[in-house]
Amino acid sequence: METKRLWLGAAFLAILFLCLAGEEEFDPEKAYWDADFSAVIGHLDKQDFKRLTLEQKLFWVECSARMTKGFAVEEAMRGLLNGKPHSSALLAAAATVEFSLGRTREAERAIESALSKDPVSERAVLAKVALLIHQRHFAEAEVWYEKLARLWPERRDTDLVFRLGLRVYSASQNMQKIQKLYERRLKKRLEAEKTPADELLAQARLFHEAAKTRLFRITPLTSEVIIPFSKARAGTLANVISFEARDTMFALLLDTGNLAGWTIHNPELLDILKPKRGGRVLLEIGTQPGLLEGYSVFARKLDFQKLAISGLIGLYVPKPHPDFYDATLNPSFLQNRVVTLDFAGGQLILRTKEEFELDLKSVPPEKTARFPWQGFGHVFLPVVCGGQEALALIETGAEDISLRLDFAQQRGFRLRARTRYLASGEEVAYHETQQRLSLGPFVFIHRKLLFCCAG
Repeated sequence: METKRLWLGAAFLAILFLCLAGEEEFDPEKAYWDADFSAVIGHLDKQDFKRLTLEQKLFWVECSARMTKGFAVEEAMRGLLNGKPHSSALLAAAATVEFSLGRTREAERAIESALSKDPVSERAVLAKVALLIHQRHFAEAEVWYEKLARLWPERRDTDLVFRLGLRVYSASQNMQKIQKLYERRLKKRLEAEKTPADELLAQARLFHEAAKTRLFRITPLTSEVIIPFSKARAGTLANVISFEARDTMFALLLDTGNLAGWTIHNPELLDILKPKRGGRVLLEIGTQPGLLEGYSVFARKLDFQKLAISGLIGLYVPKPHPDFYDATLNPSFLQNRVVTLDFAGGQLILRTKEEFELDLKSVPPEKTARFPWQGFGHVFLPVVCGGQEALALIETGAEDISLRLDFAQQRGFRLRARTRYLASGEEVAYHETQQRLSLGPFVFIHRKLLFCCAG
C-alpha cells in the first residue's frame, strides 16, 4: 500500500513538473518576434499584472497596442511612465501605444527620446520604421529597416521583421528586395527541413516577375483622362468603373481601403488577364464574415478603352457572395497621375500634376482644402469628431461613416445599440450616435455614425 502511495505521489509530482515546465517554456519575447501578439496577451492576461516584471508588462502593453487595443492599455502605459526612469524599451512601448491611437506627433517624440537613450534600441527602431512608412518617407524607412537587419542578424529571420520588410519594400515598390526576402525565407525553411515551401517559392517567382516592370503606371501619357462611374444599382456604391473584355462588362470598385492595391474577385476576369500566380493568402474583406482564402497575383496590364494600367500586383480572392464586385482597385496606388474621385460629377479623373494645378486655379479658394496624406495602402487624414482630434481612414469602399467603438466609449459619446444585415444575410450588431465631424473647413453635420462591433 505504501509503495502504491509512493508511486501515486511520484506520478503527481511528475505531472505537476510537466505542467510547470510547459508554463515556463512559453517565452513572451520569442512570441513577440514571431508576431504572435495574441499569444503574448493571452499568456500574460492569466497572471496578476502587478506581479509581472517590467519587461513582461511592456510586452503586454505593446502587443495589445499592435492588436488595436491601444485605448484599453493607455492607462496602464501611463502608470508605467509615472515615477520610473524612462528606458528606451519603455519609451518604445509608449510610442507604439501612441501610434496605435493615431497620435503620430506623440509617437515620434517618444521614438526620438528612446533612440537618444539607446541609438541601437531594436524596438525603438521597429517603431521608427513603422512611423516612417505612415509618414510616407519610404526611402528613409528602407535605411532604418536595413539597419535593424544588419545590427540584429538574429532578429532578421523572425516573422515580425520579415513582415515589416515586406511592408517597407512594398511601400517603396522595391520588388527585387521583396524577392530576396522570400528567397532567404525559402532557404531558411529548406535548411530546417520544414514543409511546405512551395508557397514561398511561388512568392519569390512572382516578385521576380514583378521586378521587371514599374508598378501601377498609367498609359498613354495624355494630360487628362476621364472615366465615368458606372450607374449604381440598388445597394451598391457609386464609385465603380467598368472594364470590358470578351464582350463582358466587369465592375471595378475604386476602394482606397484595399491594402493590397488590386484584387480580382471574378474567376472569368482572372482567366482573361491570366496573371502570374503567387503563394496562398488568407484575409478579411470589409464587413464580410471570416477569413477568405486566395493567392497573390501579378498582371502585366489592365487595358481600358481610354488608358491602360500596367504592373498590377495584388491578390485573387473569390467573391464572398454573388453580388460582390468583380475586382477592386485602390486608386491611391496609381503612380504617375493625380487621381480625382469626383463624386459630384460621377467620374474618375486622371491628370498630370501640371494639368491638375491648372484646373485647381479655376476653383474658388474657399471651396477647396489641402491636407497632408498619411499612410501606405490606406489613406489617413486628420479630422475633428465630437470636438476631439482623430485620425480618419478615408475608405471609398465603405458604405457609411464609422468610428472605432473604443474611441467612442473613451470619449464618452452617447451610443444606441442597433443591428443591421450584410449582403451575405448575416446579422451584425453595432452602435449608433450623432456627432459633428469636420475635415478642415468642411463639416458633416447630423450624420449617423456607425460603430461596428462584435456584440
